[in-house]
Amino acid sequence: MTYLLDASAILAMLKREPGHQRATECYGDGAVSAVNAAEVAIKLHRDGMSAAEVQLTFEDLNLVIVPFDPSWVLPAATIVPVRGNGLSLGDRACLATARALKLTAVTTDSAWARFSSGELRIEVIR
Repeated sequence: MTYLLDASAILAMLKREPGHQRATECYGDGAVSAVNAAEVAIKLHRDGMSAAEVQLTFEDLNLVIVPFDPSWVLPAATIVPVRGNGLSLGDRACLATARALKLTAVTTDSAWARFSSGELRIEVIR
């Protein structure tokens, strides 16, 4: 594994939104945090998919789902400043997981670029 896709990258891939080509390239060597997988499932269900359709979508993706380790709770809270950055719980879970596993976080959210550093690799795909 080289990449950890956030919910926005997976949704871009599924919905063929801008950035979907790069998300698809990363997908072959990627995974998703369980927190972000839940976020994708919620959004697909909210957009009208039944639970069975969401399940089939995840089965078709055959993407590795990485459990969120309890040791990543504090890093998720402190990985970047809390105020004024607009990061959700899912965003923070993705970043903490990527850093812990030394993976590149893949997102469509351009605001993430400012958090990229030596130990936190981020690729913005649109």
